[in-house]
Amino acid sequence: MKKLIPFLFIFSLIFGISCTRPLQESDTISAENLLKQISEGKKLVIKNKTITGVLDFTKILDKDNNLPVSTIYIESELAFVNCTFEDSVLAYSFKNSILRTVFNKTVMFYECKFLKNVQFSQTEFSKDVSFELSVVEGQAEFNGTDFSKGAIFAAANFMNDTKFLGCRFGGRTSFFKTMFKKSVLVQRAKFYEPVLFLDSHFYGYFEFSDNMCYDLPDFSNANFSDRVVFCNSVYYLGLKLSGSKVSNPESVEQHGNYFVQSTEVKDIFNQ
Repeated sequence: MKKLIPFLFIFSLIFGISCTRPLQESDTISAENLLKQISEGKKLVIKNKTITGVLDFTKILDKDNNLPVSTIYIESELAFVNCTFEDSVLAYSFKNSILRTVFNKTVMFYECKFLKNVQFSQTEFSKDVSFELSVVEGQAEFNGTDFSKGAIFAAANFMNDTKFLGCRFGGRTSFFKTMFKKSVLVQRAKFYEPVLFLDSHFYGYFEFSDNMCYDLPDFSNANFSDRVVFCNSVYYLGLKLSGSKVSNPESVEQHGNYFVQSTEVKDIFNQ
C-alpha cells in the first residue's frame, strides 16, 4: 500500500522557510528563546536541536490579562525537524483562567521526540499540522481541538495515554502506521473528511464512540491487542475494517452504531 506521507507539505514547509536565520549555533535552544521569536511573528525552522524548558505557547499572552477565557494567536509558521523536547509542550492552560491557542499558519513536528506531556486541548490549527514520525513519551491530549485542515500523525508513536475528545477534523486525517502503546480515546469527534488508521497498532484499550463520520473511517489492517469499543457513532459512508486483527474477539464491544446508507444492524468486524 502506498505510504500516505505528505512529502510536498514537508518539503515546502522546510525549504520554504529555510532562509530563516538560526536562533543560535549550539545544539540546544531554550523554550523562552523560542517563544520570544514566535511572539515577534517570525517564521521558524528548527532542525536537530534539543529544546530545554517548558514550551508553553500560552506564555506569549500579556501577563496583565485578567479575562476568564483568552485566546493566543500564533502568526508564525513553525517547523521542528528531528528535535527533542525535554519538557512539556503546552498550548492550553486552565490554572487561573482558561488560555487557548490558535495557530494561524502551518505547524510541523517531524520526527521529533517529546519526553514529557503534550497538551493541545482547545487548540485551533487553522492550517495543516503534522506530528509525523514523532514519539510522545508522556500523555497526549487533544481535547476539543479544531483541526481545520489536514492533520498528519502518520508513523507516530504514542507511548502513554492519548485523548481526542470532542475534536473537529475539517480535513483529511492520517494515523497511517501509528502506534498507540496505551489507551486511546476518540470520542464525540466530528470527521468531515476521511480518517485513515491503516496499519495502525493499538496495544492498549481503544474506544471510538459517539463520533460523527461524514466520510469513510478506514481501519484496514489495523491491529487491536486489548479491549476494543466501537459504539454510538454515525457513519455516513460506512466503516472499513478489512484485514484488521483483534487479539481477543471476546474483548470487542460494538453497539448503537448507525450506518446512514443502510438500516441494517451490522457486526462491524464481520461485515
